[in-house]
Amino acid sequence: MIGVWAQTLSGAGGDPAIAFDAFDDYTGDGSTVMTPFFLALLADIENYYDRADHARELLAQAKAVIDATGEHVWDGQLARRVATASSAGPADVTVATRNK
Repeated sequence: MIGVWAQTLSGAGGDPAIAFDAFDDYTGDGSTVMTPFFLALLADIENYYDRADHARELLAQAKAVIDATGEHVWDGQLARRVATASSAGPADVTVATRNK
């Protein structure tokens, strides 16, 4: 996932299907650790390819995982991505940034 994200955002290619397959493999056993982070990277990939609606859905999914697991370490990263996302779209992905 990280490799495809880096390749994509650097303009060196990168196959989104590989990243999504890797995410499915990682979460296939029910793992949730770091999934908000990985979903944020997948959202970055989707934004790169002008699929903003899907990117917002992925960020909403990441927030839902955070809410369910309490893994708030990713709040800041998600908040920054949500803030830069297009305002058009159905997903309400407001994430409160925690002050530490």
